[in-house]
Amino acid sequence: MMPDLTGCFVLFSQWNETSTAVFGLPFLESFVTLLDYDKSTVAFAVNSQAPNGVMVVHKLTGLDIGVIVVGTVLALGAIIGVVLWCRKKSKN
Repeated sequence: MMPDLTGCFVLFSQWNETSTAVFGLPFLESFVTLLDYDKSTVAFAVNSQAPNGVMVVHKLTGLDIGVIVVGTVLALGAIIGVVLWCRKKSKN
């Protein structure tokens, strides 16, 4: 079952029903940012008025880490490839 998507959203993964990320109004209504200037830390917490079931998850699965690593390598490879192509093209 899909969550209420009345605000803006970005869907970046759907490996199972619990790995959907929603940003925009639903995100802003469900979470608060905690700024600790003394310790120089930033954290997220669930808003006291958030719907039931909203939570902050602090663990990544092996698949999550693998996708992050592969995506990072592909993005860096694309950036390096474009830079090298532009440099080669400008020398000609």
